[in-house]
Amino acid sequence: LLAAWWIAGWASASLLDGGAVPVGYDAFYHARRIIDAAAPGAHLVEFETRMHYPEGSWITWPWLYDWTLAQLLAGATRVLPGVPPMLLLAWVPPIALAVNLALLAAAGRQLGLRVTTLLAVLVTFVMSPGVMFNHTIGAVDHHFAEAMAVLAATLLLLRWLERPEALARAVALGVVLGLAPGAHNGLFFLQGLMVAAIGLAWASRRLPAGQAPAAFGLAMLVTVVLVVLPSAPLRHGENAFYLLSGFHKVVAANAALLMAVFARGPPAPRRWLLGAA
Repeated sequence: LLAAWWIAGWASASLLDGGAVPVGYDAFYHARRIIDAAAPGAHLVEFETRMHYPEGSWITWPWLYDWTLAQLLAGATRVLPGVPPMLLLAWVPPIALAVNLALLAAAGRQLGLRVTTLLAVLVTFVMSPGVMFNHTIGAVDHHFAEAMAVLAATLLLLRWLERPEALARAVALGVVLGLAPGAHNGLFFLQGLMVAAIGLAWASRRLPAGQAPAAFGLAMLVTVVLVVLPSAPLRHGENAFYLLSGFHKVVAANAALLMAVFARGPPAPRRWLLGAA
């Protein structure tokens, strides 16, 4: 109800004369890129000739977020041909808020929070101005997708550490972490946080040896490679964290190697040296 009240208050910033406009300058460019890519036979723009004119510039945002919304928008316009594309796109962030609240609630239940405590967590989340602005009508910037990646990864980490031998849970976490840089290049940092948490579990002997850590690392590496390969900056030899490029493959490869060390057995001097290497 709090979320609906906030979103209704912001509706006039986007909804206009039976259509909608994006909210925020980054959202304007995302919307332009998504709607253009949703047209039949169109492709996603990754190099913008009108940016930093006259030399042009790579668009620093990765391809996966805008491309995914473009495919969803293309399907929605076929089902609802009379609705303006921007109006359809404008409602994506509020729908994402429902998903993110569900992920947060699931993480709280996984931690065993009481209902009253969990309710306080959800209300605090909803009352954060940053959270609500990024989920309001027309806010089609990629920040709600970043929040979704963080919450999904947190939930899956908690589920895996509950049963560290569970192969499917380890792989699911690896896949989500591998997809995350496709929403925002900076989310490679999320891999580091999760690997650090798993490393703490290994150092305290709560992560048993076996296939699960190695499967997690391999799933993350394979997914990152699949996400990075279609990126035009990679194909042009770029290697920087602010572009989806070879840098992200290197980070994932190091994390996967570290998981392979954890999979070999409990902490020992030789394994500490291997991990440091």
